[in-house]
Amino acid sequence: MKNVFLVQARYNKATDKTVYDILSGLSNDEREKDRGGYFKSLSQTFRHYIGSAGFFHGALQSAVNGNAAARKALSYEAPKLPDGPLSEAQWKTLAGYLNTVNDAFIQFVEALRPEDFAISITFGPPAWPPVPLYFLLMMIHSHAIHHRGQISEMLDEMKVENNWSGMNPDFLPKA
Repeated sequence: MKNVFLVQARYNKATDKTVYDILSGLSNDEREKDRGGYFKSLSQTFRHYIGSAGFFHGALQSAVNGNAAARKALSYEAPKLPDGPLSEAQWKTLAGYLNTVNDAFIQFVEALRPEDFAISITFGPPAWPPVPLYFLLMMIHSHAIHHRGQISEMLDEMKVENNWSGMNPDFLPKA
């Protein structure tokens, strides 16, 4: 199971960089323009899904109390992402945040022990039932895919080349 989540974590890191690079090739006005999506702009959609890492990582970190290495992996200080339209300089700061959260997540998954995947996690609104850690790991990956799909659709409408669907053997865990 761990290898599946390592592949997903490495895929997310590489794909997030690809998305960031494509969006960085656009003008700031193009990134910030309201395109009618739920989060309005390309920039806001991107910031939503990378910014949610702090929420997810907090839930994961609190769940693995007995695994010091996994807890430590998520002990980074997450900067506050700006709300509203970004300046070009603010946009450029997202690259560092993106690397931090993706590297921390990969290190977290690498530190997980087989028994950790079944740990029960309570997060979100009080009405949400507890879920096993593996379920939250799947949801983190699905959340990113969902929002990258929204970004892809906006880019398609702009006639901007984008494709980050290919798998790469480099994502596989090293023996």
